[in-house]
Amino acid sequence: MSDVSSIIASDSVGQNVFKGLSNQELDRIMRRTTRVRVAAKAPIFQIGDLAENVLIIESGRVRTIYTAADGQEYTTGIWSRGYAVGLISAIMASKRILSVEAIDDVTLLALPIADLEKVIVECPAFARNLMEALAFMASSGITRATKLATKSVQARLAAALMAVATLPESMRTGHSAEIVGISHEEWARLVSTTRPWVTRALSDLQSQGLIVSYRMRIVIPDVRRLRGVRY
Repeated sequence: MSDVSSIIASDSVGQNVFKGLSNQELDRIMRRTTRVRVAAKAPIFQIGDLAENVLIIESGRVRTIYTAADGQEYTTGIWSRGYAVGLISAIMASKRILSVEAIDDVTLLALPIADLEKVIVECPAFARNLMEALAFMASSGITRATKLATKSVQARLAAALMAVATLPESMRTGHSAEIVGISHEEWARLVSTTRPWVTRALSDLQSQGLIVSYRMRIVIPDVRRLRGVRY
């Protein structure tokens, strides 16, 4: 299965902008894109950069980052194939509102703004997927803000583990999942807390048999049990 075919087959609800497209529609879009490869840990773009395109993830994972006035970084999400990075700023033809960094070696499909506007007109199914993607971004932002305001570190971390476990790069076997390549510091940024608090929360989840934590690797024996965390 090719990388693009893998994107179409992805079941990431609300994230896959190629979902349900015909081969003709996909070919029309692909002719307007350029592949961009970025090494793991390298920046893709920064807050304040002028948006010239939307970047659709073909393979690998990225993190979106907000940097506060005091320089503190907060990870707003971890995303994988089919997700349109920089979609809001591209549609608004404005400056980037978040920074993006590669977690793994990443391949992106760069679609220039001018071509994005043409494809939206030519491919109604693609336009619908973009609308769903924007709705997903708004919904996930509201959900994240609510959890930060009302949930404990353990509950926020459990939710983050569940979300990342659904990405294609996470290894799934039956009801178990394995997440690799993400540090305690990165989990801390994702749930807006400190590294010691994340280490403590991981230890708490592990003591309950909900996860097994290693360096840069977390095993979830049964995702159904982790989903039930209600701190």
